[in-house]
Amino acid sequence: MGLLDRNPLLAAGNIKAPRPLPKSPNEEEVAELLKTVSDMIREDKENKSWQTVRDLAMFSVALDTGARLNELVNMNLLDLSLKRKQIQVFSWKDKEERVLALSDETIGDLTPWFKLRAKLKPPKSLKSLWLSDYQNKGLRPLTGNGIAQRLRYWLQKADVPHFSMNNMRHAFAVFSLRNGADLIDIKDQMGHASIKTTAIYTEVVNKGRGERHQKTSPRKNLPFDTSK
Repeated sequence: MGLLDRNPLLAAGNIKAPRPLPKSPNEEEVAELLKTVSDMIREDKENKSWQTVRDLAMFSVALDTGARLNELVNMNLLDLSLKRKQIQVFSWKDKEERVLALSDETIGDLTPWFKLRAKLKPPKSLKSLWLSDYQNKGLRPLTGNGIAQRLRYWLQKADVPHFSMNNMRHAFAVFSLRNGADLIDIKDQMGHASIKTTAIYTEVVNKGRGERHQKTSPRKNLPFDTSK
């Protein structure tokens, strides 16, 4: 009868499970985070809590660049150019350096921290962009755990659902795509080896397209209704 004598699926070998889509906070949640930090700075006009100024600059850079956490931790003061609006980072994952572009808004958040950092008078040997004075034991580089703790602190203050710095990296890609950024530019900013890795974010952006289409459909919005 021509029936197969064995299961054809056996020839396919192991089938990989679909790769889960990257999770990112929405724009309202990120905006509320930055607004909460910014409002606190305005209330503290004497900048007694310099960590707040640092945190706003740090979160802005993370969102604006899509930098990995280890890249954020290792950002060096000497690699930052406010004039050129860029910062150079080294990726331990790829063993390569790359230059990240910074927006005018992020430069606006970075500049006060740049000036305040100088007023703290850290040792000349301390070149880390992000400083900490954990338990008042003296200035030192802010660690990855320290950055994660500050994010948790501000998310709680902003009453925003928890997300990680890695989720912030995903947010960079998703928001950039929604704003019309070129996929190649996103790839280079994030340091992906392959465009295929970056392309997965297009699936995130497309998620919910059917629901959005109900509002934007050309047919739906024609000035007549054939059902009447």
